Amino acid sequence: MNIRKNPEKKSLIEGPQKVRLYKKYQNWNLSQWETLPFVTQEDIRNSGLEFLCTSQSRIERVTTLETSGTTGKPKRIYATEADVRHTVEYFRIGMSTFTNPGEKVLILLPDQRPGSIGKHLYTAIGQLEAIPIAHGVVQSLSGTLDLIVKNQPQVIVGIPRTNIRFS
Repeated sequence: MNIRKNPEKKSLIEGPQKVRLYKKYQNWNLSQWETLPFVTQEDIRNSGLEFLCTSQSRIERVTTLETSGTTGKPKRIYATEADVRHTVEYFRIGMSTFTNPGEKVLILLPDQRPGSIGKHLYTAIGQLEAIPIAHGVVQSLSGTLDLIVKNQPQVIVGIPRTNIRFS
């Protein structure tokens, strides 16, 4: 298969292979799509490293997702430097649909560790020439409300179950 190595290009597959893949799946109905195997939480939890398509030495960031409600083994997601770059780009494009240059964006997401979702979003917002305001996860509702009143952000990004308390 002819795979592009240039991360700036949109499609990873080009030429006749792309046409064949498109033709193979273009007329599939829902029951045919349902026959494809899915990666489950248990697959990631128990065999995460087996999903790597690169050398472990190229891994830049490991995200650990704790199991909710139990003491089970956590899930780990591995990202290369290119994956991190693409994540920031994804955030930049998404945020650009409702954030203008010069607008303030309050970020209520984890941002304590390098490579955290909050840090990536902060970078993406800066690339939009908007003004990112890092706050981290809401610890004090009144403290966060004070920050909102003080900064008057046009956009607030955070965990939905937390943000709903501000509406």
